[in-house]
Amino acid sequence: ATANEIAFPAPLSAPEKLQRAAAFWVRVLPVIGSYLSLYGGLQARERLLGECLDEEACEILWEDEHSKGAVVVSKAINDFKGFYVKVGQIIASRQDLFPRQYTEALSGLTDLLDPMDVELVKAVVTQELLKEGETFDDVFASFDVE
Repeated sequence: ATANEIAFPAPLSAPEKLQRAAAFWVRVLPVIGSYLSLYGGLQARERLLGECLDEEACEILWEDEHSKGAVVVSKAINDFKGFYVKVGQIIASRQDLFPRQYTEALSGLTDLLDPMDVELVKAVVTQELLKEGETFDDVFASFDVE
């Protein structure tokens, strides 16, 4: 099959892109809100009551918050795919920046996703990267479909 014979997915319209982004953030913003709530609660406790939880108790609260948030964010990314998967892959690879719960929950994004149809991959490469007159087989000596 040639690039002209492959049915490329139609690009999203501007309203569809906006709707997709809004739907993603509707699911993820509560996670951010939950973090802010925990932080605010701990700050209020310290300022108003003059009490501060010990380091171990705080660590337990934050670990629980990370665990809950990682589940929600991972599910949203898996459901929305595309750009969000790429962001999730970056998060998964940066154990130095993100909590362990997030990097672990998102680690499967690098190799557990359903692959894109090989013919579509070849068609995209042909259409977007090859010069006129070049064929996929001219440019690539081999192409592992696994």
